[in-house]
Amino acid sequence: MLGWEFPPLFNGGLGVATYGIVKSLSPNTNIRLIIPSASDGIDLSNVNIIGLNKVTADALDIEKIQHRLSFLNTELHQLPLSVSSYHYTNIAFISEEEKAEQATALYAKKQFTQKNK
Repeated sequence: MLGWEFPPLFNGGLGVATYGIVKSLSPNTNIRLIIPSASDGIDLSNVNIIGLNKVTADALDIEKIQHRLSFLNTELHQLPLSVSSYHYTNIAFISEEEKAEQATALYAKKQFTQKNK
């Protein structure tokens, strides 16, 4: 399964839909959820979360062996940037403090918008 974020940061959108689908299906099947960036500490039964920010060449080799895949010339290249679903800034070049400030501002804006509907 492909998703954009997990667990969802804001109410609404693809993150919430993905969370609902994963939570509903996981008791009955194993799920591999692939997202652009995964953080530690997410633990759901029968759910394997793969953050593309943490993929290694060894992990790709293991996948090829486990699933008998025959990709030719598979290589892993890491790019010095991050992808954010909440703004168009390349956040790889800003500090962690600035990232936290931007996330806080976006969350506050979302809460304000919801209260004033």
